[in-house]
Amino acid sequence: MKTQYTVTLTLLAGVAIGAMAVQGLHAQATKPIYTVAEIDISNPDAYAKEFAPAAQAALKADGSQLLAAGPATSIEGEAPKSRVTVRVYKRRS
Repeated sequence: MKTQYTVTLTLLAGVAIGAMAVQGLHAQATKPIYTVAEIDISNPDAYAKEFAPAAQAALKADGSQLLAAGPATSIEGEAPKSRVTVRVYKRRS
C-alpha cells in the first residue's frame, strides 16, 4: 500500500514540476525589435518611383511593419534634415 502512495505522490510531483516548466517557457515571450533610420534623399522623384516601392515590399516580406515615417521634429537640438522612419520587426521562434 505504501508503494502505491509513493508512486502516486511522485507522479503528481512530476506533473506539477512539468506544469511549472511549461508556464515558465510561455512567460519568455520574444520582444519585438525596433529600428529608427534616417534616410537622406538626394533625388526625390527616383526615390518615390523606383527605390521606395521595392524597399517597402522587401521589408514587408521580411515581417517588418512601418510605425512612422516622414520629416523629423526635434524636441531638443537640431532636427535631422533627412527623412526618418521607425519600423518594428516581430522575432521568429
